[in-house]
Amino acid sequence: MSTRLGFSKLARGGLLGVVNSNYCKWLSCVIALALGWLGSAMSAQDLDGDCYRYKYVSLTGVKVPPGFDQFVPTVIDDRGRIYGDVYEQSGIAHVAIYEHGVLTVLKPGNAVTANAIGTIGGFVSDYPQSDDLQAALFRRSRVELIPPLLPGETRSLVQSVNDSDTALVWSEDPSGFNRNTYRLVTIQCPRTM
Repeated sequence: MSTRLGFSKLARGGLLGVVNSNYCKWLSCVIALALGWLGSAMSAQDLDGDCYRYKYVSLTGVKVPPGFDQFVPTVIDDRGRIYGDVYEQSGIAHVAIYEHGVLTVLKPGNAVTANAIGTIGGFVSDYPQSDDLQAALFRRSRVELIPPLLPGETRSLVQSVNDSDTALVWSEDPSGFNRNTYRLVTIQCPRTM
């Protein structure tokens, strides 16, 4: 009788019911916590913009103007403009902007970086006569050469430029023993675009 009573007690939700009840509560808490964490992580991703989506866009078919061979992209801005270099058949590089399916060729030089307002930082070279580089900023039809600021400087280039047109410039002396210097150059000239 006690066995039967014990079994009937278990069958009516006695000890087994207590175990199942505790297990269900525990499992419910775990699921609720997991869903809560997942939901907050997903909403934080959406708010922070950390949700990445990728799409392949080929730049190999960019139509270059006559007299030029290829476009080599180097940087993209928040508006989708792609900056880079387009090469003459002789090997001379020009800074170029690819926007809305159109490639616009600017002055001779190389693009390294660009900011949101369209200032392109890079360098000009007297290639093939020498391998000297001079830091330069490109704004549509204008080129601003950044003069050497260190004694004996033979190579320099704009590494980055912020939206206030302050440039981080890398430079080197003729010894080439990794004597690199960095400096900030703030451009205070009026913009022409």
